[in-house]
Amino acid sequence: MDTTPTLWSLGSAADAQATIDLIILTFSNIAWGNPAIADGTTPGMLRTTRAIDYRADARFYTLAATDDLWDLSGEADLVGMFRAYRLLVDAAGAPSFAASPDAATAEEADGALPDLDGTASAIGTYIAGPLVDFDGVLGLAAQGEIVNGI
Repeated sequence: MDTTPTLWSLGSAADAQATIDLIILTFSNIAWGNPAIADGTTPGMLRTTRAIDYRADARFYTLAATDDLWDLSGEADLVGMFRAYRLLVDAAGAPSFAASPDAATAEEADGALPDLDGTASAIGTYIAGPLVDFDGVLGLAAQGEIVNGI
């Protein structure tokens, strides 16, 4: 009898299918290139410095380099905690973000980000902390970590 583990032997068929569906959804809604996310001109905002192709709703779109794309200036400042932000763009090019709950480490914050829902593309992630003034003149890049792509 062959006892080699397979995808199906690691859990129920429903668990395996849910994992496959999540992988497909993730790769169907991501940036296809490096957007070179950086501080925007306005404090508390992030921008892309390169044009990139991305997928949302399983279709390809192009996003031009855009200043002040994501506005995090209204977010609650952090002291001693971390929070991750999935930076998103939908099919119309409208920016949005999904935030994790506050966490003790950057890794915990990143791991607690909500899954993609298929309506927007993950262009990158900003991991804020441990001390962040979101609308301060220091810039967000100096107060956290920017990850291009997902």
